[in-house]
Amino acid sequence: MFSPTLFFSSLCNEKRSQEALELIHIMVDHGGSCQPNVVSYNTVVDGLLKEGEAGKAYSLFSEMLRQGISPDVVTCSSIIAGICKVHAMDKAEQVLQQMLDRGILPNVATYTSLIHGYYSLGQCEEVDRVLKEMSRNGVQPNIVTYNIQIDYLCKSGRCAEARKIFDSMISLGQKPTVTTYSILLHGYAIEKSFHHMHCLIDLMVENSIAPDHFVYNILISAYAKEEMVSEVLHIFTKMRQQGLNPNVASYGVIINLLSSIGRMDDAMSKFNQMITEGLAPNIIVFSTVISGFYSCGAWERVHEIFSEMLNRGIYPATVFFNIIMDHLCKEGRVMEAQDIFDLMVHMGVKPVVHNYKTLIHGYWSVSKMDEVSKLLDNVVLIGMEPDVVTYNTLIDGYSKNGRIDDALVVFREMMAGRLSLLLSLLLL
Repeated sequence: MFSPTLFFSSLCNEKRSQEALELIHIMVDHGGSCQPNVVSYNTVVDGLLKEGEAGKAYSLFSEMLRQGISPDVVTCSSIIAGICKVHAMDKAEQVLQQMLDRGILPNVATYTSLIHGYYSLGQCEEVDRVLKEMSRNGVQPNIVTYNIQIDYLCKSGRCAEARKIFDSMISLGQKPTVTTYSILLHGYAIEKSFHHMHCLIDLMVENSIAPDHFVYNILISAYAKEEMVSEVLHIFTKMRQQGLNPNVASYGVIINLLSSIGRMDDAMSKFNQMITEGLAPNIIVFSTVISGFYSCGAWERVHEIFSEMLNRGIYPATVFFNIIMDHLCKEGRVMEAQDIFDLMVHMGVKPVVHNYKTLIHGYWSVSKMDEVSKLLDNVVLIGMEPDVVTYNTLIDGYSKNGRIDDALVVFREMMAGRLSLLLSLLLL
């Protein structure tokens, strides 16, 4: 026997909720014995919400009511969760009232969605109202509710209040999860409360919850931001003592710290250590090391690490290339910047206007105006629009090199085809 609900579920699982929605409309329009039921509607509503179609989900919910099909707590809670995510709190409250009018009791998921929605808008008074309503209706907050409260307070710089809620949930028999500890830990990290961070990790261990990579990386990042190298290294050791080897993110933080303070030998020691331990550096780690070497002028090492990155099949975006090109151009090494540009093109990375601008300024700084002109022609040829700064650079360069006729050609070109750009130029 054909099961519409099962079919709807299959479509929604494949992110084809729109087709499921159309089928529901066809079934309703045609009438007959095969009509969607509350489970069918729940399935499609959930699918639409997962695909970010909160408006369509709400419309389907309203259509369901018009068809005389009574929603259940799952339907209503799903709709409330979806429209709270897009901050349509008035509609969420309307659905809540419809639930109550129909005798459907909201559950903890219903109230938690409302709390999250109001916190997202910074409406703490509304949160307090919802919490009181929960209490009156005998609905107790769950771990998700508490996590949302603690997260909001920590991000608002109110860790002391967050800690009170944390302690309160424990006293009420609700056990914090690793996520709960991580949220509070991150709050302490923002406030640079290192003592509280260590005490919280100790409490985790006492409660038989093993700190994971995410927890330790919060601590590592907090110390790294203060350039406290010895403390970061101590945490690395502590992690290993707990049977947890640092991961790529852990190494990335300390490599970035060492690179930023010019300790490139130590940074490379950690870089090599992570490879020895079987960890593959990602684009962030490679970028950090390369940035550290070019900051101290060690261009041979830049090329060496860059080559290793490419050999590992890691291809950076245009921004990465532009940073290197910019540093080379500022040192007058424009031909090397051109080599980087050519390599980017060879790798199939499409240059953007900022890449061209960097090279144009580089050639202009060494008075190679013919190269500047060629680059500008390429910009126009591939359909990019040179900006005012680029044209200013070209005209200024020609003028300083005594090539007034060439400067006039550029100026006339703007007059002929780029009047708006010319007006902007004249208004500078």
